[in-house]
Amino acid sequence: MKKGNGLKKWSFLVVVVVLVLVLGFIFFSNEKSTGGLNEIDFELSWFHGGFWGYAYVADYNGYFADEGLSVTLHENKGSTITSSLIGSGQSPIGIVSADVALMAKSKGVPLTVVAIIDKVSHAGLTCHTDVNLSDPKNLEGKKIGVTRTSNTYQQFLMFAKMNDIDLSKIEEIPISGAGQEFIAGAVDCHALSPFVTKSIADLKGVETNTLVYYDHGLNMYSHGIVVNDDYLEENPEIVQRVVNAILKGFKYEQENPEEALRIMLEENPELNAPYEEKLFYMRNEFNDKLFGGSDPTDGLQDLETWQNTEDIMDDLGFLDSDVNLEEFFTNEFVTRSE
Repeated sequence: MKKGNGLKKWSFLVVVVVLVLVLGFIFFSNEKSTGGLNEIDFELSWFHGGFWGYAYVADYNGYFADEGLSVTLHENKGSTITSSLIGSGQSPIGIVSADVALMAKSKGVPLTVVAIIDKVSHAGLTCHTDVNLSDPKNLEGKKIGVTRTSNTYQQFLMFAKMNDIDLSKIEEIPISGAGQEFIAGAVDCHALSPFVTKSIADLKGVETNTLVYYDHGLNMYSHGIVVNDDYLEENPEIVQRVVNAILKGFKYEQENPEEALRIMLEENPELNAPYEEKLFYMRNEFNDKLFGGSDPTDGLQDLETWQNTEDIMDDLGFLDSDVNLEEFFTNEFVTRSE
């Protein structure tokens, strides 16, 4: 009797082992068929389009997959929303405007900048041709359309302060981000981004002058890859892989702009192709403004640029508290990606 029970127990164990092996084989086969990819959400700080060509390239060319990632690119309505999603942990990583990231950190939002994409801030003014932009002081007495929901508005205020422009002599008129009011001639200039407003104006046949704040002392970054602090601590390898893929996509975009544009439009067939093409090329041209032959695609950040940005923003009251910059950004993931 005891011997029979023993045989039954052994038979049962053999069945269990076989089932485990079979299930394990099925599991690992499925993992192999899907590439064993880690699924991750990646937040874009604006709508799909010419700002993010490198991200579509990283997906289309398989750079994410090469890093063991399956990435979903999400569009958002601004860097403030995007930084909140990442800071709250609703999403782990994404692209945020540099100044917005700094403001968020000053409010205690737990995020870290792990790489810089677009090292030259694109904020500036697009004006009708009767406005002489050779001297920023010429803006006094003009009607300036401002989009106060955009982070470019605070950059306009920083630019004005740095160039001794008397804002009491400027008539600020709130207008939409698309700048229809500027196109219609209701304002002299639009304070947003020249490669947004000018792209629209060119398509409408409206002649313009442009001014970029970066050329007038506001030497600050444009966009950065930002990560939730808890996620960064718990998943540094995944963050490294995301950075690797994005920087590879960015380098490809810079070296192969026509192909990158084709990929962007193929991945987003709903886009207004003529507008996005203009925006795409104007954005890429900004990298020519980098000083000292710096590599625009290396993702590196420097303390001096962040310190200058913090000083200006703090002086204008944009920051809630001092930011420990050495804890706010890191080059660890871009140096390891080389």
